[in-house]
Amino acid sequence: MKKTAFVIFAAAAVCVATVAFSQTNGSIEAEELNYNINTKAASAVGSVVFTKGQDVLKGDRAEGFVDKQITMYGNPVRGDIVSRNATVSASKAVWTADPEVENSDCVEAFGEVKIRQGKVNFLNAPEVKVITGRKVYEAHGGVELLYNNIYAKAADLMRSGEDFRGIKVAKLENRKEKYAISADEIYGKINDKDEVQSAVAHGKVVFDHTDKKGVKGRLFGDKAVYDKKSGNLVVTGNAHGIREDGKTIKADMLVYNEITKLVEAKGNSKITFVTDK
Repeated sequence: MKKTAFVIFAAAAVCVATVAFSQTNGSIEAEELNYNINTKAASAVGSVVFTKGQDVLKGDRAEGFVDKQITMYGNPVRGDIVSRNATVSASKAVWTADPEVENSDCVEAFGEVKIRQGKVNFLNAPEVKVITGRKVYEAHGGVELLYNNIYAKAADLMRSGEDFRGIKVAKLENRKEKYAISADEIYGKINDKDEVQSAVAHGKVVFDHTDKKGVKGRLFGDKAVYDKKSGNLVVTGNAHGIREDGKTIKADMLVYNEITKLVEAKGNSKITFVTDK
């Protein structure tokens, strides 16, 4: 049962129920809590609840400095990140912040990290870092993500404001538009509505698409460049493709348009039709 007293003795580490730190608008609650008012070092054991603004982390044990860093351990640690409308579970979570910098609050989670947003969106990874007040995150070690009809599976995924990057991307799929791409690396720009404005894919590029008649096709190349304004994805570097109806295509440049859903071959193009014998 949690203690109800609220006592802090200056220059002493003592057992208390709650420590509040107004300079960062947060608090720690636990069955057993030790706090040094001079150093602001804290340790807590048993039903630990760390609150920062509307965000909450819950675990079995915590330690750190209440004005800048708290590490939470649990089986698992669970959190409600209200600023992101998300929940998180992990083996360990670390909160850090710079009291002098606005929106610097950061949560890092480790070990089978599972983040849920709403009924559908999710992010799973061994390691995730999120700046809670901004659109900044990193996920590493084998990442799977679903966000508003965009599905991604990659070794690493990062976003910082309008910039995004994926490493060893096994799939980046638009499930609404029915196309997907994979590559060694994909990076680009994204707007405030989370829509990709431009992107570049490098290394072992594979692009899957479906035309308006429902015929599936696949394009291959060393590089692909996407531009939202034109709606074009331009594939170069040993560019070639194949459709499920047997048609193959090869050219210096293959251009897929997301509006017409057609592929145009430019430069030394060769199209092969395969018919049944």
